[in-house]
Amino acid sequence: FPSHDRFGVGASLLLPNQYNPRGYFENKLLVDENNALLERLYSAWDDVRPLSLDALAQHLTSSDNRVRYKALLETALSEPGGVDQGYVLKDPRLCRVLPLWQPIWQDLGWNPRYILMLRHPDEVVASLQHRDGMAPEHGYLLYVAYLLDAERYTRTCQRSVVLYDRLLHTPETVWHQLTAEIQLPTV
Repeated sequence: FPSHDRFGVGASLLLPNQYNPRGYFENKLLVDENNALLERLYSAWDDVRPLSLDALAQHLTSSDNRVRYKALLETALSEPGGVDQGYVLKDPRLCRVLPLWQPIWQDLGWNPRYILMLRHPDEVVASLQHRDGMAPEHGYLLYVAYLLDAERYTRTCQRSVVLYDRLLHTPETVWHQLTAEIQLPTV
């Protein structure tokens, strides 16, 4: 699998910790902004209730917000020396707030491709229980909320569905899948 330095993830990444010693490869500025956005919508990352698309649309109609989000992306993804293949935005919260970001990416002339990573729900729930003390019932509901939002918001987009276990065991096969399905650059 190609190294992550072929694709920009930004300079400010969430730091590895006891729950993920290899790191998250999530841009801290984007994660913080998505958390703030969820809070403005009276929600949070662990809220299973549907978000109000009307509230998202209202938030986006402000030209000040559009300018601010464009600037945030430029800052978040600034890379010394640049990257040769594009950018990767990895943040599970994007599953919930994607309708906000898609018009911004369009304004920037981006052609986003989406990778929906499917991990066994039992593994996700166990991780949430270990890391956050979340009740299993809540974890399963959260898993479904994120999955349904990700599917709905990318339904008409260029996307590929990848099984997490397959990525771990046969990364080359997954890379070939991605190059075929969403035209990621060959290595």
